[in-house]
Amino acid sequence: MSTEAMPSEPTAFHRWVRATTLGWLLGFVLVVVLSIAWDQIGGGAQFMVGVGMGGGVGFMQARVVGEWAKPTRRWIWATTVGMGLPFLLWDLGVAVGLLAFSLPLCVVAGSLLVGVLQSVLLR
Repeated sequence: MSTEAMPSEPTAFHRWVRATTLGWLLGFVLVVVLSIAWDQIGGGAQFMVGVGMGGGVGFMQARVVGEWAKPTRRWIWATTVGMGLPFLLWDLGVAVGLLAFSLPLCVVAGSLLVGVLQSVLLR
């Protein structure tokens, strides 16, 4: 076993992973809250899943990315819109009868869009 001491400060990678994990947990809570609110007004769409997850992850990641990208509000918006937009578009396709809802496709499309929007902010 190595006698080297563990670094006392977590690396940027560890902070990022922790923030993203906590963001998914926060996103879950936001999805539940948004779903309950949306259900109360008679909605049946799935866009609140993308918006809730994007908002939770974006908020927690912004706490870490604030070292590299300012202002962090843009990061939160990019992540929320990037994850929410594919869900919204898919909901519209379902509403007009062109599509059947697909969670995996919405998540993949949202993840790709979030990656593009976040990369623009990091330039």
